[in-house]
Amino acid sequence: MIRPYNRFYKIIRSWVPVCCALSLGLLILSCTQSPPLLPQEMESIYPDGISGIIERATTLMDSGDYVDAADLLRSTGQQEPSYYRMDEVLYLLGRCNIALGDPVKAARCFNLLRQYFPRVEANYPLLASWESSAEQGVAALKKLQGQENDSGEEPSMTDSNHSGPLVSNSFYETDIRQALMDLSAQTEIAIIPDAMVRGYITLDIIDVPLEQALSLILSPMGYSYRKIENYYIVGAPVADNPSFPLLAQTEAVKPKHLPAAEVPKLIPDYYNNFIKVNEKTNTLVISAPPAIIDRFKEELAAVDHPPQQVLIEALVVEMGDEARRSLGLEWDWSGTKGNDAFKLSKLLPSYSDTSFFLSEMFRTGDHHQGMVFDLRLALQALAIKDQANIRANPRITTSDGQEAAIRIGKEAYYSLLQGSSAYSYVTLEKIATGIMLMITPYVGSEANITADIVIEVSDVTGSGATDLPVTSVRSVETRVQIDNGQTIGIGGLVSENKRETRNRIPFLGDIPILGYLFGNTTTEIEKTEVVVLITPHLLIDPSEFDQL
Repeated sequence: MIRPYNRFYKIIRSWVPVCCALSLGLLILSCTQSPPLLPQEMESIYPDGISGIIERATTLMDSGDYVDAADLLRSTGQQEPSYYRMDEVLYLLGRCNIALGDPVKAARCFNLLRQYFPRVEANYPLLASWESSAEQGVAALKKLQGQENDSGEEPSMTDSNHSGPLVSNSFYETDIRQALMDLSAQTEIAIIPDAMVRGYITLDIIDVPLEQALSLILSPMGYSYRKIENYYIVGAPVADNPSFPLLAQTEAVKPKHLPAAEVPKLIPDYYNNFIKVNEKTNTLVISAPPAIIDRFKEELAAVDHPPQQVLIEALVVEMGDEARRSLGLEWDWSGTKGNDAFKLSKLLPSYSDTSFFLSEMFRTGDHHQGMVFDLRLALQALAIKDQANIRANPRITTSDGQEAAIRIGKEAYYSLLQGSSAYSYVTLEKIATGIMLMITPYVGSEANITADIVIEVSDVTGSGATDLPVTSVRSVETRVQIDNGQTIGIGGLVSENKRETRNRIPFLGDIPILGYLFGNTTTEIEKTEVVVLITPHLLIDPSEFDQL
């Protein structure tokens, strides 16, 4: 009677440690902080994309949960370079930082918002008041930090980058070689000038490190020094100086963002005597005294910034003759004024000229007398009615100052008979037709973009006498300046196609010569116009959100 009980007791006792271990493991897992969400995970949680994220962040802010709202908005900006609704993300994140008592991060958010979207007052009427709150908070923090750092002590005049014993001396119209000898005698460290060192100095130094004293004496006269073992060599940093190999050291420097070949064009010419460029490895090799190398790195850091990324959206639409004829009558240049919808042709009949539209009104979301125009919707409506053909709708990302080229078309090969009758030969010629769009954006300091635009639209319209194709080419080249996210339109690329159609009575129309009496020939002339809409967007670097 006791054995079954003992067996059951042993089983229970053996499983107790296992259950405890499992419980402890589950407790540890539940307390572990979850990693940041990946883009695909965020899309699964927020199926509406950025709209769902902004809606969720707004809900969290309304409930007072500013920490989670700020984390959600910050992680959204850190995922990948983007532009769509980033102004809302920055605005909400700035408000969260103010609510969390961090005016410094709030000011960064609003500064970034102004940098990429300089004309945002219309969308955010309270932006100025939020900016004022952030600036007041930053000023209060600076004042508090100033009081904490005010210890009543005189600031140190020594440079922590220099070493050596402290020296004091006074020089007035003193030969520089004699001054170096005095410092050497005072510190008992050998200071050896080469034959090119000459001149006079006037200087007072009090309790400064030896190397700082050498910099104060030598730098104004263009000389350098270098410590070799337990002595200093002083000389002119020029290649023909016999002591230059002793003064100089060689170091390889890799720019972070710029091509190495572009660096010599951006830094002072003085450094070009010391650097060599290796384009294959994108490396700059500099041979110079250590002080010059340090200054070169500072100059490089001042210009070596990541280039601004620009996303270019293009919409190429070809309108037929019917759409062009109905431009001022039936084409729905739709817009809104308050809560009322309107057609542009009815309210503004003088705007029915295409060229006027392209020069004044071809801007999506543009305002005129309280009315907002949306040309993209009108073009999509035309495409649905088969009155327009969307030839291309590409998107491409490029860097500031770099050309972006988009080509959509086809290539055909034709054989050509060349040479004399005795020695003839056949060659193949390639003819490419389609759409070529080349855009080079230049980003300004106020989020404005100057763009060089080249557009070419070519089509095969028929064949010539030798069966070679006849092509129609329409091209335009221009330079425009637009704001971030603004749409411009280029039009007037009109072509005329002539088409002949022969209609005849069956059988009778096939009779030689007499068949022309039983049919007729109609000639149709069709005019088509190509309209190109271009919208550039400045992409915000995800690293910008690391400090927000």
